[in-house]
Formats: sequence, C-alpha cells, structure tokens
Amino acid sequence: MWGYFIAAFVVIWLLQFYLTFRQMKYYNGMIASMGRRPSGYLGTGVDKRLLGIGTVILLVTNEAGTVIDAKIMRGVTVFARFAEAPELMDKNIHELKKQWETEGAPGKKKHPKRAHLMAAQQILAEQKRKHKKGDNKWIS
Repeated sequence: MWGYFIAAFVVIWLLQFYLTFRQMKYYNGMIASMGRRPSGYLGTGVDKRLLGIGTVILLVTNEAGTVIDAKIMRGVTVFARFAEAPELMDKNIHELKKQWETEGAPGKKKHPKRAHLMAAQQILAEQKRKHKKGDNKWIS
C-alpha cells in the first residue's frame, strides 16, 4: 500500500518538474524571439499571486517609445501560454504608464496592473540610461 503511494508521489513530482522545465523553456524562447530586433527596448513584468491568477507581460517598444509588440500570459498552471495584446499596440509607453498608475486604487496592497507597470518602468529606465550614455546597442 505505502509503496504505491510513494511511487505515485514520485511520478507526480517528476511530472511537475518536467512541466515546469517546459514552461521555463517556452518563456525563455519567447524572450529570445522578442529580443531579436535591431533596436528598441524589451520590458518584462511579473505579478505573482499566492492564490489567484498570475500575470507575465512582455513589451517591446521602438526608439521613440511606441509599443511594437506586446504579449501577455495569465494563468495559474504550467499550461498558460502567451497571447497577443493588440490593445497595447501602437501606443506610447509614457502614456500607458500614466494610465496604468491611475488605475490603482488607493490603499490597495497590490496594484491591478503591477506587471504592466514593471515592464513600462524597465523600458523607461533603459531609455533613460541609453540617452545618458549615448550607446546604440539593443537593450533588454
């Protein structure tokens, strides 16, 4: 009896390990594919929830700060996949950041657009760093 229980536990643990590995490989592949641009900025944002749906967002902007590619992944399992986010396309990252900041309710512990803000802040920080240094290489 205990032998079956232990065997089942080991099989489930190995399956979880394998599925997590596949999702990490998928995520890294998506980052790599979005980062293959001659110029621009890549920002990633993650909002992990202890209980509930987590969010991962990938934003790519051109040099002017216009979103040229946007993907979002929401889910609670390793089966979640990135989907296009057409509502973010062709919008300015500065305007999006302002919009997302105003969507947060005062006194709330977690911002509803926390992942979005994280990605926007990464892009804006890299733009600022690039303009300060004056380099022209791809920044991610």
